Amino acid sequence: MLLDFKTNSFSGNRIMVSPIKFVDQTDSHRRYLFDMGLVRSGFQLNTSASADKKRIILGADLVEDQYGFTKGSITRPIESLGILYKEHPLVSWGASFRMRYFQRYDFLCEWNNLGYGRIEVDSDSPFSCNTMYMVGDGAEVIAEVVDVTTGEKICDYAAVIRSGDSIVLWFNRDAGPVDGYDWVVIENFLSKYHNDIYGGYPFVSEVPYACEGAVTMRIDCDEAIGSGRALHRLYRAYDMPFSMAIKTDQTISENDRLLISEVLIGGGAVVGHSHTHTPDWGGSAQAASWEVVNSRKVLGELGVLGINDDYVVSPFHQNSTESIVGLCAAGVRGFVGGIICNDPQFLLARAGVVPFVKGIISHSQQCMFHGDTYHRDGNSIEGYRSAFRQALETNTFFGYLDHPFSNYLYGWISEEERLGAHEEFLKFMDEFPNIWRANLVDALRFLEMKSTVKIVMNGDGFAATLPLNDRFLGLPSVAVVYGDKQYELKMGDTVVF
Repeated sequence: MLLDFKTNSFSGNRIMVSPIKFVDQTDSHRRYLFDMGLVRSGFQLNTSASADKKRIILGADLVEDQYGFTKGSITRPIESLGILYKEHPLVSWGASFRMRYFQRYDFLCEWNNLGYGRIEVDSDSPFSCNTMYMVGDGAEVIAEVVDVTTGEKICDYAAVIRSGDSIVLWFNRDAGPVDGYDWVVIENFLSKYHNDIYGGYPFVSEVPYACEGAVTMRIDCDEAIGSGRALHRLYRAYDMPFSMAIKTDQTISENDRLLISEVLIGGGAVVGHSHTHTPDWGGSAQAASWEVVNSRKVLGELGVLGINDDYVVSPFHQNSTESIVGLCAAGVRGFVGGIICNDPQFLLARAGVVPFVKGIISHSQQCMFHGDTYHRDGNSIEGYRSAFRQALETNTFFGYLDHPFSNYLYGWISEEERLGAHEEFLKFMDEFPNIWRANLVDALRFLEMKSTVKIVMNGDGFAATLPLNDRFLGLPSVAVVYGDKQYELKMGDTVVF
């Protein structure tokens, strides 16, 4: 089906079309990570086009010579630093989340429930911000590096620069905001910021068409699978899909098998979580493939229909490139990973195809319900509310997890306390009726589907196509965003706008 929206107008004027032209490092590895972020948002890269009215500059390239920036070195400890975003049209989320800390943990030195990665200061990696730039005259600062205790400004972090008939968005980091909720600045800049003057480019939303947000949950069953039954019943009562990721090198009793069956019958999902739960899937492609093959074997022998083979959850959320090569070789189509303490190249703001390995997608889900966090916040779920609100305000598909109980209670005093916290959170989410609540498999199917959208220039507009694929039947429509509008894209459709 061909749907033509090109006759629509924005404030009576046509939106100008401009292919994306990027100016950043010549180091292909450093640029590649940011470009993968663009691909995961559905931007179709066109770096050879002559039109370049909107540009993105990352790190040091050109800023001293061409734009008159001054330079120094950041020598303060990482714990004292944060990025403070200003009120600006590109900063489309609320004041509660204007501060992004260089390093933030909710549990040990592992998890950041707000989902973003670590900004280093003592390395030359693409994820580092170790140069103290102050922008030149005429630049419009949208974010600063500050001392999180005193509020003192250390240097500039992001700015908009108008230069002749072009406009530049600059970030003081080679990877830009590719690993955080502030990635929405990139989407806003390219898709709708002064399109009437500089042109724009559409992207594919991570949230389904006409939805305010999207959420999926799971429990990672490293042991004691059947002890998740009370939590499953609670989620059934609130009509929220329940998912399980199962480590298979454990005794799986008939009670465990029955819960797996109940979850699937109730519209939930069950996937693998490796066989032995070894860090980084064993650290090699061969080991990772072995983990997947043996996990599938055990799950298949349970005789329960509906257990999914396409997607997995990574143990400890650890993933090296080698392990992902092994997952892909074993036929895995997508994995859940992403954590602030390791593998930053696989903690990315948007779901989609992964860096360095073809044929597999990933989704970062870094919010973990844990009793220690709940108690630290004064027996409150406010931290989880904040994580959910942030996801809604930044158009992020929200994923969170917990665990079944065993001898280790994950910081909870009792099952009753844990159930109470989850019920309070379920009631909070019910305040937002236009949320797509998905089991883990449907969530990953949708995110894989949206990664197949193709957007091309079409005369003075664009054409977006979502190919037919029986694997994605029954999923909601994809949203393509351009200017201030969303366009519905169903399987088999081409939308022209």
